[in-house]
Amino acid sequence: MEDYDLALSATEDEDISITAEALLLSASSLKLNADCLASQLLGRLCQWTSLSPIMNVFLKQAKHWSHSSSMCQLTPCNQCLICPGGPLKTTLSGHPRVVLGLSMCQSHSLVISASPGPNCNIFNVWDMESLQCVQNLHTFKVTKPGPLCFAVAQELLATISQHKVLLWHLKTGELVSELGSKNTVALTAVVMLSDCKTLGSGTEKGCLIWWDQYSGDQHVIAVHQKAVRHLSTAEIVDRLVTISEDGELRMIELSSRNVISESTGHGSPISCLHVSDVIVIPCAVTGSVDAIAKVWCLLTGKLLHTLYGHTKDIKCATTVASKLNIITGSLDKTLRLWDFTTGLCLRVLEGHVDGVWCLATLPSSSRVVSGSKDDYLKVWDISTGNCLYTLEGHSSWISSVLATSHDTIVSGSNDKTLKIWKLDKCNSPSIARHFTQPECITCARSGVVVSGAPDAIKVWDSSTGHCLHTFKTAASSLAVINDGYTLISGGKDCIINIWDLNTFFKVQSVTKHSKPITAIISAGAASFISAAADGSLLMWNLVGKDACICNTFIGHSAAIKCMTISKDASLILTGSYDLSVRIWCTKSARSLATFTAHTKVIWCVAISHDNLIIASGGDDHTMIIWDLSSQSCLHKIKYTDSIKCISFGLDNSTIIAGAHCSVDQLIAWDVKSGERIMNFIGHGHALMCMIVINSHFMVSGSRDGTVKVWNLKSGEQLTSFDLQSQVKHMSLLKQDDSLLLATTTKTGFIAILDLTLPFRVY
Repeated sequence: MEDYDLALSATEDEDISITAEALLLSASSLKLNADCLASQLLGRLCQWTSLSPIMNVFLKQAKHWSHSSSMCQLTPCNQCLICPGGPLKTTLSGHPRVVLGLSMCQSHSLVISASPGPNCNIFNVWDMESLQCVQNLHTFKVTKPGPLCFAVAQELLATISQHKVLLWHLKTGELVSELGSKNTVALTAVVMLSDCKTLGSGTEKGCLIWWDQYSGDQHVIAVHQKAVRHLSTAEIVDRLVTISEDGELRMIELSSRNVISESTGHGSPISCLHVSDVIVIPCAVTGSVDAIAKVWCLLTGKLLHTLYGHTKDIKCATTVASKLNIITGSLDKTLRLWDFTTGLCLRVLEGHVDGVWCLATLPSSSRVVSGSKDDYLKVWDISTGNCLYTLEGHSSWISSVLATSHDTIVSGSNDKTLKIWKLDKCNSPSIARHFTQPECITCARSGVVVSGAPDAIKVWDSSTGHCLHTFKTAASSLAVINDGYTLISGGKDCIINIWDLNTFFKVQSVTKHSKPITAIISAGAASFISAAADGSLLMWNLVGKDACICNTFIGHSAAIKCMTISKDASLILTGSYDLSVRIWCTKSARSLATFTAHTKVIWCVAISHDNLIIASGGDDHTMIIWDLSSQSCLHKIKYTDSIKCISFGLDNSTIIAGAHCSVDQLIAWDVKSGERIMNFIGHGHALMCMIVINSHFMVSGSRDGTVKVWNLKSGEQLTSFDLQSQVKHMSLLKQDDSLLLATTTKTGFIAILDLTLPFRVY
């Protein structure tokens, strides 16, 4: 990056600038695996080949570099990653779990991010100039790490660990001081005054402990009857605000440490506290699970306004001093703008499709940024109420947001990353994609990839990645028959649509199910099977251009969640919300056996290649292996979370299961003994999908945003491609002497990846 900065300081070259931005966007992936450089550049710069001759040559070299490697490779055929030129600057990774807190040390351009760990809380310190993690700080390892709270002042960071306050130096990472409670009571919150000498902490017993960093002296004040949950200071007006878990509020004078005001607060738990000493009257704004916000005078402790209007929990609040406004965000999906003077609601800001979780005011402006459970950030102009920008890139809900300048935002997410955004760059080229989360994908022998989502069905050229056609019809399930030239789609409207992939015309629409279609699979050259939420299961034959029902399978009493068909198409296996697994004869439509051992909904089913063994996995955290001939349970294997996908090895002696776990997501088991054979270690989040390619290789997709290729014999991870968004679905196309892997991501991108294996055993 220094070389690119040097080059750009000498000349304004667009190709160099775009490449530098692409490298910065790929930084978190390259740190984990430098070998993915070519694939990351191809995934971000594909559409520049038609815009720049130099870039065209450069990307041809990158593709040659990727293909010429003797190693296993996943090479993008299309633009499948966020491209340069937009607001996203880079991604910072390094947290093991959701990033729940952000703060800044202005004097040193440092950002502090916090996340909970399994047995300790973790705090990363980031240099905003180099974009490097300069410190990785852990609280003491204990059984229960305690609340994730911290305070920053000058060069120091204060954290809590059970009954101790830990004081760290941000630049050196040195543990400067340990301040321990004399009665070893659990601490719940912490503040630090700007002099760095005085600290305050709340306790589980409702007390406030004042600490002197240098002497270690402590002074305990009984403030609440129940645990202290929030602390915030306004030193300009000499105030500390405390909130207890039962919703009570106290104002404390910092200089005397006396309680000057007591209030019952909301009478319900308070979910957010914002203190402002720069508005005309210094105030505290509280939001509660009762959907009410209240404004308090910091000087007197009196209630100024009660703000009614939200219909669900208020999760965040902030103020805009220049406009004398208060903004609140709620789980009702809205922001509300309030007049500080009158307490009246000036306008409701709508646009998020899920609850608003966090807010920040951009300095020296009338703009605020909101983060939501819908995975998006939105920047609003409160003068007009307009949404100026929607920032997308996170693959899970936004948990924290920080405005470091008038045009720079840092966000933290449940996807375990931080992202840095620059609002002076919001004009990146558009990329063909879905604008809702895709729900299915399939590959056709004719050389196309088809993806379905609530917004549309899209047909893609597998060799170029270009979108060939868009059907303005929603789809939650897809199948291709008739040698890859006929597409069958089904969705929540209960309609099965039949499409000609040569002409892109709709051939037929049929309505035989009474509830949404949940699954469609191919059952031969001109046959398919459809399952629905009404428990119905139908087999269809395509005669000419007309689809006719040839078999009706009766048995399930609730929605069919998953379905598969045996390799020879003689057996169908279904899993249902009625908690049963059923095996059916395709030819006679007769139910051959019913298995009822799951206690929660069944997510996935699989049939061995010799049709002798079946397996099922569900929300009860259990994979069950069944013997078809005896109709008995061979093994019940417990996991720590839901089983999302199952597949048998080609030799039928092993079964591989993927689970919604943070560890041990992908495990191979011996079918006969039920013993664990191998862990495939590499994913950092839940497994969503997998495909056994042959007896040697397997590919998997995860909520950690990566697609990984594995050696089935050794368990070795052969290659990985970081899509930086949750991988939801996969389909494999074997064509001539090549393998193409098509994937969908939560953010709507379709990735078509050329899969090169170390040796060709397809």
